Amino acid sequence: MYTRILVPLDGSGLAEQVLPYAGLLAGALKIPVSLLNVFDCVPPQFADPGRGLYETQLTASYRDNAIDYL
Repeated sequence: MYTRILVPLDGSGLAEQVLPYAGLLAGALKIPVSLLNVFDCVPPQFADPGRGLYETQLTASYRDNAIDYL
């Protein structure tokens, strides 16, 4: 029936309260849990407007923080 549980997390304590329940349900059904965290790309005005020099570095930093959180 189900093959995976997707748990979206936004960094809030309220969102994290679902984790124990998702774990129990996944254990009972013997299916994996996937955690999801979405972040916005860096707006161009925060990067070097001439060359976009820091845009990839800032985006990579946001991505790394999201991975560490998950």
